[in-house]
Amino acid sequence: MSKISFLLDNTDGCFLGVAQRLEEEGYKTYSFYEKSAEKYSGKDVGKNMITVVDDMYDTLCEFKDKKDELIILVDGNYDGDEFDYLRSEGWHVIGSSSYSEHIEHDRGSGNDLASKLGLNIPPAIEFTDFSKATMYLEKLKAKNNDVKLVFKGDGADAAGSSFTYLANTVDEMIKYIEWVDKQQLYGCKMEKFRFQKIIDGIEVDFAGWWNGKQFAPSMFVDFEQKRIHGLGKAVGCLGQIEVMLDPTKQPYFKKYLAKLVPELRKVNATPNEWAINNIVSNGDPYFLEFTSRFGWDSTLGELALLKDAGHKIGEYFEMIAFGKPFPKDYFPYGRYSCTVRLYSGSIGEHCEDVEGKPVFWDDKYKDNFWWYSIKRTDAGHEVTANMVGCVTYCADSVAEAVAGAYSIIDPKKNNLVIPDLFYSETIGEGVEKMIVDLQSQDILVIEPRKVKNG
Repeated sequence: MSKISFLLDNTDGCFLGVAQRLEEEGYKTYSFYEKSAEKYSGKDVGKNMITVVDDMYDTLCEFKDKKDELIILVDGNYDGDEFDYLRSEGWHVIGSSSYSEHIEHDRGSGNDLASKLGLNIPPAIEFTDFSKATMYLEKLKAKNNDVKLVFKGDGADAAGSSFTYLANTVDEMIKYIEWVDKQQLYGCKMEKFRFQKIIDGIEVDFAGWWNGKQFAPSMFVDFEQKRIHGLGKAVGCLGQIEVMLDPTKQPYFKKYLAKLVPELRKVNATPNEWAINNIVSNGDPYFLEFTSRFGWDSTLGELALLKDAGHKIGEYFEMIAFGKPFPKDYFPYGRYSCTVRLYSGSIGEHCEDVEGKPVFWDDKYKDNFWWYSIKRTDAGHEVTANMVGCVTYCADSVAEAVAGAYSIIDPKKNNLVIPDLFYSETIGEGVEKMIVDLQSQDILVIEPRKVKNG
């Protein structure tokens, strides 16, 4: 048993699978679920599976005289001031801070930082009033109704969420923002929002883990799929392809991501993962948003690659939290993971609609499943919310990673049984071509993977 323990603060509720693996690796964990996480995870998530605590400050009191023996992991980007305070008191925090929260939730500040890095910013017009925004759109419609725009909201409730919307006509956007305005009656706060010009190209994320002083010597490239079966509007991530690369050989890292270092040092930024979402068009990356946090499927795809390489994710977090150097040849550069998010029922169902459904899986594949929302009872495992978890598979090519993930969840094979199992069937489509195109545009370099003999 390691002397390091982990306190996992679930603001979004994606840490069940992480807590399970940490405990399997010999770490003591304490999982706290904020009220905000219940809509994603259900009230009984993790019951009889991990140690769930009612108050994270009870755990902090337990470690108040041995702070170097506890690492706090925070998913999402909320309560940044609170975690800044904890860090100022000597606690080791990985995740949310007031700075990362501000950069993600205030799109203007995110754009300003991206401009400092040399990234292109798509043209946009900002509003603070829905009636004025409607007047603007009505005038635009009179000139040309076929203009395509993206709606992007500011604030914790809207930035980086499924409120982002691509409208094919101005009239469609008018109807959409009428609906968004009504959501404020139900507690969704959106003080600012913007209409952004569509940039045609390849959407791709570039990410690195910041240890408080510098980036770890790895870069993750992420191709997300956000549409149901490849059709319709974005509904949030449904899965992705991830590849781990050597940042010193990556044009994007050297041109843009590396320039974050002095900016993060200037504000004494908390250890965290920093991802930049881009549209690459004709060799130029256009900035969309920062995802200055970790959690959910993309991070699990990264951690799956580390586990696949034989590493403990607890040791990885230790090296990030304490700024320790990584051993030579630690990172499996050129290795891919495919992650597919798993639902019970449709995406929009409430916890009470699915709670209690049974879950069965073949233990041969237990390391491929990262759970979000299940519990254990005397009768077995049960669903606590419709976003049940995800499956990951690692391989040396996109095709192998995709085939491996879908083979595990193939309903005909009974490796996983969940009533009303739902998942996207198009994860990874077109990614191989995207990679070829990005390499030809000098954005990405992927060399043949080096495998050690024996």
